[in-house]
Amino acid sequence: MTQREQRQRLGTNDFDLEDELVDEATATVVTGAKRLNRKWPELVVTGFFGGVDVGLGILAMILVKQATGSDVLAGLAFGIGLLALRLAHSELFTEEFLLPINAVIAGQANVLQVVRLWAVTLVTNLVGGSRLCRADGSGAS
Repeated sequence: MTQREQRQRLGTNDFDLEDELVDEATATVVTGAKRLNRKWPELVVTGFFGGVDVGLGILAMILVKQATGSDVLAGLAFGIGLLALRLAHSELFTEEFLLPINAVIAGQANVLQVVRLWAVTLVTNLVGGSRLCRADGSGAS
């Protein structure tokens, strides 16, 4: 009798949960490896737009707070930037920060790739966010 047949015979048990955990761990390794293996132009562009997306959310939050005086509405407006970030698949420095580490632990990447990802993403996020502030006139020139 195969392992799958045994599980079906025994019904729902901890083995099903274990399979889901293994699948999730595999997915994190694959996702981390994909992020670490991005080419330079893709990494720079996704990092830049990650900063722009968050800057857009901050700008929306400030505008809504000034217009309404409501912290709740301002917090909801910040979600615009996070939604844009997710839809555009932009790279954010703090987003899923440990996924690349999973890829290194699994032997799918090396530490130098992690340093490259984090450094380029941090710099391009800051540049993207500061460019948005300058574009709306609220940043220093």
